[in-house]
Amino acid sequence: MMNFKERFRGLRVESLEDRSLLAADIGNLVAIGDSITASSAPTSGDVWYSYRYELWKDLIDSEVDFQFVGSDRDVAADLHTNTPLWPSYQGQDYYTSDTSPTDQAFHEGHPGWTAGQVANSLDGWLGGYTPDVALIHIGTNDAIQDARFDNGISGGVEIPTSVTISNIESMIQSLQNDNANVTIFVAQIIPVGSFRIGYHQSINSNIDAINAAIEADVDSWSTATSQVIMVDHHTGFNAESSQYPIDPNGWTYDDIHPNGVGDAEIASRWHTAIIDWLGQDPAGITLTENSGSTNVTEGGD
Repeated sequence: MMNFKERFRGLRVESLEDRSLLAADIGNLVAIGDSITASSAPTSGDVWYSYRYELWKDLIDSEVDFQFVGSDRDVAADLHTNTPLWPSYQGQDYYTSDTSPTDQAFHEGHPGWTAGQVANSLDGWLGGYTPDVALIHIGTNDAIQDARFDNGISGGVEIPTSVTISNIESMIQSLQNDNANVTIFVAQIIPVGSFRIGYHQSINSNIDAINAAIEADVDSWSTATSQVIMVDHHTGFNAESSQYPIDPNGWTYDDIHPNGVGDAEIASRWHTAIIDWLGQDPAGITLTENSGSTNVTEGGD
């Protein structure tokens, strides 16, 4: 797989429908975050996997080729006894074995980790791979720990928003130092629900502050060769737990972690952002015209 920045120069796709008829190769993709990125079904009988698995299917449907990379990976023991292994899709395998070096199960989702812990580890992880595209959804544990601190709850640690944002910026700089042409998608993170967590308002206040700071700073994180793109995962996300009585249609299973519906929603928003980015003529992407009518033209504005 060639570096994606060596390909796809000077092509414009006129609409999302037309783009779905095209094949693009975006290279190595790393998903960075905490347990929301790692994810798995919490109890026996639940059948969902992660937003990464759902995104993999979405990108296959859009004929976007890529390889998930990371220092961690999904293994069979992550799933509960009655949950089947990750199903193949459209003739492609997400998971083949716990030790496969070539399947799509790799990631940087680290349960319970704060932005600072991830930032302090990222340079080491990047010694094993070089991403062409990165997805970052981080800050939930910062918001939770700081809310615990503010409410005098055991285990709380004061983590000001400025510290979280500084650590996100550090991650971005690490990725750009590793690959000057990397494209980075940064999430405005999902909220938490209200039933199980007595101090949810404090957490959501912290999340709102983190998301506002990301919006304020994101443009400054791009370079001449590395675009940083904000993706809104927060607006309209129903974080109420489907297991508790407030909203059986909620998109989390415990007010924090997405269930199957939530995973699909997060994947859909990443997918839309990636497809929109491909429509901006990013330098170096392979774009192949497939059968069917398309509106692909040479050049660009």
